[in-house]
Amino acid sequence: MLHQCKTLFLSAAILHLLAAPLSAAVGYVTDSFEITMRSGPSNQNKILSMLKSGTRMQVLQDQGDWVRVSARGKEGWVLKRYVTASVPKGQVIKRLQSENERLARNAEQATGKSSSLAEQNTSLSGSLQTTTQELARVKRELAELQTDASQVLELKENYRQATDRLTQLTTEAERLENLNKQLRKDSSLRWMLSGAGIVFFSWVVGFGFGRSGRKRKSSLMYS
Repeated sequence: MLHQCKTLFLSAAILHLLAAPLSAAVGYVTDSFEITMRSGPSNQNKILSMLKSGTRMQVLQDQGDWVRVSARGKEGWVLKRYVTASVPKGQVIKRLQSENERLARNAEQATGKSSSLAEQNTSLSGSLQTTTQELARVKRELAELQTDASQVLELKENYRQATDRLTQLTTEAERLENLNKQLRKDSSLRWMLSGAGIVFFSWVVGFGFGRSGRKRKSSLMYS
């Protein structure tokens, strides 16, 4: 009885607020009910539809114990005491349960994602450490290559200088060899000339002495 009084009181207050003619208010079929929507504001009018608890309606007109509503694509009359402006508790509970289930699923998914992210983070940390070590190794090798490159350049420069020096020495050796050959030729020629001179001088002397001897013999014979 008390519950019905509260329901009637709330319905009266809500319907008072819904009586504004400028726009249709929103109402719901109260909890634990299935009511009839009739073609007119009396129980003798034809039943158009059965509306379950929580059915959303647009309240169009208030007339005594009845209100004209629009619900599920139809317009008709329902008893005012079965209409409330508040969402029925059962519907609220279902909505909250559904929301709770959705949040639970989201939490479970988030937990799974967190675990996956933790595994990815561990994997990425290992990859980062490996990459860092590889980078340090590459830097060391690069530094060594740069040192080797400078040494190679120095060796190339030394080789170039040695090659130039060898070319100079080879040229000088060839010049000296040619000069030595020329000197040997000149020395041989001098010896040849000296020998020929001695022979010629000896011949001249011998020839001179020979003529002198023949002249003396001739003189002695004719004396």
